[in-house]
Amino acid sequence: ESDDAVLAAVKERLSETSELEGSDIDIAVKNSVVRLTGTVESQEDRLRALTLARGASGVSSVIDDLQLSSPKSKS
Repeated sequence: ESDDAVLAAVKERLSETSELEGSDIDIAVKNSVVRLTGTVESQEDRLRALTLARGASGVSSVIDDLQLSSPKSKS
């Protein structure tokens, strides 16, 4: 599949889960290799995003460049 098709598939999978709404994830695709960058709110969100990206159509591998966002103060 083309990189554009892979990008669309990954975006669709990530948008299907409400758990990632607080995340700011950017997706880049080159030769079917997906690179996720940006921030997620927890380690669980990171793993969820990686799992969803790996399951998208046409993905050969996923590079994890996600960062954990600083915790919001609960005052």
